[in-house]
Amino acid sequence: MSNTANILSMENLQVHFAGRGRILDRVLARPVAAVRAVDGIDLTIGRGEIVAVVGESGSGKSTVGRVITKLIQPTGGKLFFAGRDVTSVEGFSALRSYRHRVQMIFQDAYQALNPRHTIFDIVAEGVRSLRLVADDDELAERVAGSLSSAGLNPPEDFFARFPHELSGG
Repeated sequence: MSNTANILSMENLQVHFAGRGRILDRVLARPVAAVRAVDGIDLTIGRGEIVAVVGESGSGKSTVGRVITKLIQPTGGKLFFAGRDVTSVEGFSALRSYRHRVQMIFQDAYQALNPRHTIFDIVAEGVRSLRLVADDDELAERVAGSLSSAGLNPPEDFFARFPHELSGG
């Protein structure tokens, strides 16, 4: 079991996807080997640590992120968060508090951002969906604080901009 001094721990984490096989395999109902996207990861992250998962394309980085954020279920192993086994936790209401604290940052943020939404709406989306504010004034303050923390000052100048209007720096 995971130590509560650790914020996140994976023990023998595995994710296997069913293989697709060829058309003839499907017609003849032949078994197809599973694709082992992640096979036996052990990782412990302590409170305050920053960890980057790096590897070549197809090595399972995004799959590990999806398991951690509970977007997919692992095939095997255990996932602990703040000392609690969250491996089998499912359902919107059960995951609500977990997803307040665990989120994934995609490799290419510009592709992850909706080009039709303003910077304000993109930053406000998570705050709105998690119901972290009571009214629009508090929402604007929260978004301004987040933009300012990211070095976008004055934050109000970025509210009406779109992702393509930001520099890549």
